[in-house]
Parts: sequence; structure tokens; C-alpha cells
Amino acid sequence: MVTSHSVNAPYRTRFSADGYEAYSDASEAKGGTGAGFGPHALLAGSVACCMNIWLRMYADKNGIPLREVVAVVRLNRQSSAVTVFEYSVELRGELTPVQRHELRQQLVNWPVSQSLL
Repeated sequence: MVTSHSVNAPYRTRFSADGYEAYSDASEAKGGTGAGFGPHALLAGSVACCMNIWLRMYADKNGIPLREVVAVVRLNRQSSAVTVFEYSVELRGELTPVQRHELRQQLVNWPVSQSLL
């Protein structure tokens, strides 16, 4: 469960979950102070973090020598009817082509994607 609280600044919000907290805010152009993650950045960040964690867990479970994952996610909202998550993932480590393919196959199954369907 995530809880958000208004802060004494236009649109700035403190949110917390499981003992951790961070801030969200609207950009200055939209009347906020720009002193926190924007809501769309939080959504893209959730997707990027889930992909990253999921691939590392899969690699650990399957003995794949994955050293690092770099996931970049962008929200494409050009169409008012559909939002598209565009992403790229870089897999770092001494991986064989078969291991790279196996890890990339996992990108169709990461847990948060199941919640977004």
C-alpha cells in the first residue's frame, strides 16, 4: 500500500510505502515546484525497476552471470487514446548469446506487466 500526503508547497506530495518515503511534484511549468518525481516519471520508473529486478532475480535463480541491467523506459503519450511504454534494456556481464536470448525472453513476463494488462 502506498500513501500520499499533501505538503505545504503547490502540488508537492510525500508518498510512503513499507517504511520508505519519497516526493512527487508537478513541474514548475504546471504550477508545482519541480521538487520531486512527476507522476509519469514514477510510472515509468516502476516499470524500469520491475524489469531490472525481475531479470536479476531470474539470472540468479538460473545461474546466469548477469552483472548489471540498465533499463530505460519512456512513456509515449502522443495518442490520447493509448499510452505506450517504450523501453530498452542493456544486459551487462559475460553472457553467451543463448543466455542473452533467455533473459530477453523474460521481458514478456515481468510482474508489473501483468498488473498493467
